[in-house]
Amino acid sequence: MPTWLRWLLTVPSACLAWVTTAFTGMALHAHAERAWCPAEDFVSGYCMNKAVQGRLDLLITVFAGLSAVAVIGAAVAMAPARKRAVAWCALAVGGAFAALLGFGSPEFHAAVSLGALACIGLSLHGRRRAVSRT
Repeated sequence: MPTWLRWLLTVPSACLAWVTTAFTGMALHAHAERAWCPAEDFVSGYCMNKAVQGRLDLLITVFAGLSAVAVIGAAVAMAPARKRAVAWCALAVGGAFAALLGFGSPEFHAAVSLGALACIGLSLHGRRRAVSRT
């Protein structure tokens, strides 16, 4: 694939990774809510059981962290060069969007931050190992 095309596809691939992770998380959340919630606690399409809500909140937090990993990982994988800069730019843009949207609990933001930093660390660690072998 030509370098210019990879640069052109870096942002769309990151967006596609986010959308894919978000829809997968929403589908799993809907399925888990129906499967975990007792029938008597399911009111107007919403589970009123506190224990189930706690598990569903954990599921949301996990997928928030996974979305950060997916976005940064896709951007870094697609970028033909300057992968460290691309990783940090993806983190900065994602952080700006999260701040602008202003949703989520502190746990949600912590999961996204940890997922993003873990992905950056892993991608840079793999890059450093690849450079040291040559």
